Amino acid sequence: MNVSLGAGIEFERRRKGGSVEGRSGDFSFEEKEMAETPLGIKILAALQFFAGLLTVLSSVLLTAIFQSGEGQITFWILIPFVPGEYLLLILGVAMMILAWGLWTLQSWAWIITVGIYLLQLVSAVYSLCLGSFFSIPAILIYMLILWYLLQKRAVFHVKF
Repeated sequence: MNVSLGAGIEFERRRKGGSVEGRSGDFSFEEKEMAETPLGIKILAALQFFAGLLTVLSSVLLTAIFQSGEGQITFWILIPFVPGEYLLLILGVAMMILAWGLWTLQSWAWIITVGIYLLQLVSAVYSLCLGSFFSIPAILIYMLILWYLLQKRAVFHVKF
């Protein structure tokens, strides 16, 4: 069956043991939807979603704690004039969106996740240079996750 994507690009779809092949090496939207999410990516996405959920819950609790007293004490973090509990809420929602992107094999989610783990790896190596030997397990975990994500980049249709 040939599928046209409007730009004159024709794809030939064939099923061989459940796989789909394209003539030009690219993938159509239908083929991307048919790709199965690898178990490791599902685990990373689930952990990311759970971390995002905990961050949102922390934001709600901080808002309730800091704004329920006699004085309106606000928890400020990172960015001046932005209350930290709202920043945590935004971060938590962003983490859950990223988890959805990983689960659905979005290329932007792969790029952002690799970038985040690279930054965490650099931070852990810097921590090790300062004498914190407790960062060694973190370095190994970040390297393992980065290696796995690089092995699975074809599933996300990321080319470089």
